[in-house]
Amino acid sequence: MDDDDKVCGECKSNPWKYKCPGCSIRSCALPCVKAHKKRTGCTGKRKLTDFVPLSKFDDNLLLSDYNLLEETKRVLGLNRDLIPVWFLLLVVYRLCSFPVKKQSSLSSRYSAYVRTKAV
Repeated sequence: MDDDDKVCGECKSNPWKYKCPGCSIRSCALPCVKAHKKRTGCTGKRKLTDFVPLSKFDDNLLLSDYNLLEETKRVLGLNRDLIPVWFLLLVVYRLCSFPVKKQSSLSSRYSAYVRTKAV
């Protein structure tokens, strides 16, 4: 490890104690964390959809990904309960009744399921 890797990335005088999940800048105390966020505009949160190479993937990233999936599952479950059944049926009906492009000797009216031969 170099001497640069052992000191705070903001004040460059004290040894670092914390690492920012968003940009991996190391800092020694709360004033340095706040100064780093103000200077760089960093939120301090890891971007959940960014690619992480397998060599850098660890237990913390696995837990973070698992929590993201659980949160998504929870939100979808809440939304499913809020949407009325009649609305879902209407959406399915409209998706199934879009006009189908005419093909060679087949002609379709307004259903993807019912096809009649052109006369």
